[in-house]
Amino acid sequence: MPSVTRIFRELREAGFSYVDKTSFITEVLDDSSKVLLFPRPRRFGKTLNLSMLLYFLCKSHEDLSHLFDGLEVTKNPDAMAHFQKYPVVFVTFKDVKAKTLAGP
Repeated sequence: MPSVTRIFRELREAGFSYVDKTSFITEVLDDSSKVLLFPRPRRFGKTLNLSMLLYFLCKSHEDLSHLFDGLEVTKNPDAMAHFQKYPVVFVTFKDVKAKTLAGP
């Protein structure tokens, strides 16, 4: 299974059908909150959206613009001003399984 951080990239580079959800990037960038919470049921695209956000915002020596070719976010100059500009720490709790905060 691919790393959770690579999901968006692998979908785009393999040419799979992709429903453009890049308006999510603009919503995140336009939100002035200090903390954002994305509560969604399982299988509702949380990891895919965060992977997409990672590739959009994360500073990289590699040009990743091909991942966003033809997607809505590229039409927004305010959003594109943030493209690959920031160091990003991606933390996932996907595989954490515990019944309490103390442990299993």
